Amino acid sequence: MRRMPRTTSSDGALFGGRRAPRALSWGAVLVVAGALTSAAAAPFPISTAAPPDEDGSVTRLGAQQADPKVITGLLGPESVRFDPDQKVWFIGNWNGAASATDNNGMISRVLEDGTVDALDFIQGGRNGTTLHAPRGMTIVGDTLWAADVDAIRGFHVRSGELLAAVDMTRWEPGFLNDIAADDSGTLYITDTGRNRIYRVRGANSSIALEDSMLNRPNGITWNEREGDFVVLPFGGSQTLMSWRAGGELRPWRTLPSGGRYDGIEILHDGRVVVSSQTDSSIYVLPAESSGRVETVLQRIRLEGAPADIAVDAAGTTVAVPYVARNLVELWPIGTP
Repeated sequence: MRRMPRTTSSDGALFGGRRAPRALSWGAVLVVAGALTSAAAAPFPISTAAPPDEDGSVTRLGAQQADPKVITGLLGPESVRFDPDQKVWFIGNWNGAASATDNNGMISRVLEDGTVDALDFIQGGRNGTTLHAPRGMTIVGDTLWAADVDAIRGFHVRSGELLAAVDMTRWEPGFLNDIAADDSGTLYITDTGRNRIYRVRGANSSIALEDSMLNRPNGITWNEREGDFVVLPFGGSQTLMSWRAGGELRPWRTLPSGGRYDGIEILHDGRVVVSSQTDSSIYVLPAESSGRVETVLQRIRLEGAPADIAVDAAGTTVAVPYVARNLVELWPIGTP
């Protein structure tokens, strides 16, 4: 997605458009030892098993299996975002229970080759920073925005300094989950527990949509081609939804399998990448819809339940975090 110009709201918060990742060059992976963190406290189930296809096969990268690069030593990694300007991955770590207001969440900074540059680049409880359990993230201008347990927090992408925080407790959220920006830089956040999407503009927050058809919304991303958002259901449906602020929620595309979808990315060429927890898979869909049920260009079967993914700008690498496994895998994905 194209990067939006940097603008500043009246309260000093930085806005613009969501940055697009760039190509990933492979290198050595620095292994950092870390304690195992249980995902049992999450408000929804996270499985670790990867059941086989009905015919017993595993579909990855055509006929051959390519091994991923692995970033280890993380502490409950739930989301990833790539910064194309710095060529780094940001990884949000719960470092404890998913909904605990314990102020020990952290965001790691990892070089594009998978080397951990700073495990605790942003650390709750340090230098006046509050961060409990970062979920989805997006980059707008020079600000890395993260959905947290009770607030939306913005950090400077280079220094890690806390720039802004929007308190969301007035809405009594169920589970603030993923976050995306539209082409004006306005932020939208899913609430899996309340079937809501919130709007954050400057210091102001509001409920943009509350609808049972959201079916426990999880991942959200801006679809630049169509000028609307795509929202993933975590509640069991295999139909992805599209939504424009102020408009109706509409069925968008239906996957042939999977479920409990978590992360979504739309590439520059229009392909769609989705993570599915039901069958521990990554699905790559074609740019154009192929009918009532989508044709799958590529399916990567994983060893564990994938959370909120990120993709590089070239559309050649998908970063897959696993809360329960304390690691992120960098998988190559095919070209159209």
